[in-house]
Amino acid sequence: MEFWQTLLGGILGGGVFGFIQFLITRHDTKKGKDNKVIQAIEKINDHLTELDERMAKERADDSRRNIIIFDDEIRRKLGHSEESFNQVNEDITHYIEYCRSHANYQNSKAVSAIQNIRETYKQVKKEDSFI
Repeated sequence: MEFWQTLLGGILGGGVFGFIQFLITRHDTKKGKDNKVIQAIEKINDHLTELDERMAKERADDSRRNIIIFDDEIRRKLGHSEESFNQVNEDITHYIEYCRSHANYQNSKAVSAIQNIRETYKQVKKEDSFI
């Protein structure tokens, strides 16, 4: 009888030990998969952050380009509608805000253009001479 108890105890003990070892191994494997998923998500997040920054810079570049073109048109005495002035004023606001928040951005390239647009806008609005 003692033999059977010892044998049964050994089988059950070994089985329990094996089962616990299986659970630990499974947990470690799952944890490894979880870590891989987390790393993949972090990598995607880094790419999205980089993409957002690149798009914001491109928008600032586009705004600056629009400002300079608009200023050139003013200097060539081309008339503009009030809506055109409103749009370029939005570009100016966006450009200035981007420059303030990005110290490394070359931000002094449209200073005289912005000044000229603002002065012309005041004059055209006062005279009500939008096209």
